[in-house]
Order: sequence, then structure tokens, then C-alpha cells
Amino acid sequence: MGRPISDKFWGDFNRPGFQLRLEEAWIPGELSSSSNVEILKQSGTRKYTVRNPSSSNEGVVRLVNGVPVNEGEGVKRVYPWTGIGTGATAINFNFKVIFASIVTGGNNYTVGDTLTVNGGTGTSATLQVLAVSSNGTITKVSISNQGNYTVIPTNLNANPVTGGSGTGATFKLVMGVASAAVGSGGAGYVNGNRAMAVVSGNGGIGAVLLGSVTGGAVTSWSLLGAGYGFTGASGLTVDVFGIGAVEYARTILARRVKTWQDNSYVWVKNNAATTFGQALLVTA
Repeated sequence: MGRPISDKFWGDFNRPGFQLRLEEAWIPGELSSSSNVEILKQSGTRKYTVRNPSSSNEGVVRLVNGVPVNEGEGVKRVYPWTGIGTGATAINFNFKVIFASIVTGGNNYTVGDTLTVNGGTGTSATLQVLAVSSNGTITKVSISNQGNYTVIPTNLNANPVTGGSGTGATFKLVMGVASAAVGSGGAGYVNGNRAMAVVSGNGGIGAVLLGSVTGGAVTSWSLLGAGYGFTGASGLTVDVFGIGAVEYARTILARRVKTWQDNSYVWVKNNAATTFGQALLVTA
């Protein structure tokens, strides 16, 4: 089956958002396909054992060229670097909560409580209590709404919440990019291709935007990867470059990716492709 993937992660695997994932996969036994499915290991030629992070179900899927339409199919998009086009920018960043861990569990909460994150400006994130101890101390939560912030809460290491039946719970929050607007559209990008923006700064890394191109300029940005660790919108670094038409991975190798178009690329884990023959495999 050739050299399998040797590294499932883009960066620090102790932090959220860096597990290598398929954009979409239909795990056998589930009713439909799901997005952002985690790759656990290679299981054969073009086959991978994957996990749905929403249901925790695991199964084997094979890579296909396009959207999955049957059980056991999955897709991973490949973004080849072209370097064509200059001058596009991204502005007006919004942020969302991508990970919440318990700092203090408080008391008297009940399963099913909805907790609203304090602080920041915009739409507040909410958490749902999944498990509590005998005295109502929270032991497990999920993010029910990631929020949409123009200003990030300031107390990310021990952020308080409101709501629910108890008091005193605080959470460590990890923030990622939610959206951005076009500042300058730039020029020289190839119609029918795309542009890509890699965003870092203010503690954050790994956010990736995909730009639509019309008339040689970027007209809109959509989110590919939220990244992690952002603490604010000021002082962000946005690196923009041209990419070719999006392809689909046929085989993900140790350091290369082959596509259904019979192209082979060096895949770059840190979202920093800089030359022809390189491509990005973007995680969630």
C-alpha cells in the first residue's frame, strides 16, 4: 500500500484543532456522512480508520474523488500552491470558541444546564453540561454554540459563565478564527482558481481562509481551518498566495500526497507552502 501517513498531526497534538481530518466521510453504520472526521490510522490502500468526533463512532473509509455518496467513503482536499496573484488582504476578523476545558466545576449544576460564556463582544458562546458529580460539580461539558466574537473575552484561562442551576464554574477557552472580510482584493489571481490566506499572531496559529477569485481579485473569504490560540484581532499576520484548482487526495503518504488527477505534491503540515510542487492539506 506504499508509505502510509506517519504523522496525523499538524503541530502540538496536546492542543485542539490539529488532528489531521477528512473534510467529509461516511462511517459505516451511520445514517449519513459527517464533516471533520478524524484520521486515526491507515488501514490499507487508500483506506483509513476514522472517528466521528460528534458521535465517537469509528470505522474504515476509503478515499474517493468527490463528495461521499456511500457508506465507507471519505474525501480530503488538496490545495496546490501556485504563487500567482498579489495584494489581497483579509480584515474584520471574528472569532469562536473551539475548545473549553473545566478549571473549576462549581456546585449544584445539573446535566443539561446551558452555560453562557462571560465577556467579549458579539454573540456569546454557550456550553452544555454533560456530567456532574454527586454535589453538582461539572465533570464534562460540550460546546453547544461556538459564538461569534469581534472582541475576545479577556479571561481565557479561567473564564466564568452564567446560567444553569449552579454557581462557580470556570473554563479555559481556546479561540479560533470564525470569519474574515476582504480588505483589498489584490490582482493577478487566476479566474477559476483560488487564493489562500494563512493567519497567525496574538498567540494564534494555523487559521486558513479560502478566497474566491473573480476578475483576478479575491471577492470573498471562507473558513477552512479555525487554527487555535488567538487572543485578539489586532496585529494579526495574514499571508496570502494563489492556489490552483482544488483536487482530491487519492493517497496520503508520509511526506507526499497523490491525487486522482495523477498529480503528486509534497504536503506541508504547517500551512506554509512556498513553492511549486507543494500543497496544503487543511485540518478543521
